[in-house]
Amino acid sequence: MSKRIPLTEREQQFWEKYIQWYFSRIKAPSVYDLARYTKKSPQLWQYYLTVLRKKGWIKDKKIKRSGEKTPKNQNI
Repeated sequence: MSKRIPLTEREQQFWEKYIQWYFSRIKAPSVYDLARYTKKSPQLWQYYLTVLRKKGWIKDKKIKRSGEKTPKNQNI
């Protein structure tokens, strides 16, 4: 597995501006749309979620990326 490299200050500024631009163009934020573009970069996906939570667009912290396994419901 590849080691996760933290984003640099410059990359963070770029992605902040990109996120602002992206959401200024659409009416509702599509987390799953973002997941498609960030599939190859887990740290970027985490950064998107952090920014979106700060802006109050995501309230559920259990949003998963596609491909991740979900535990089966254990209803009795």
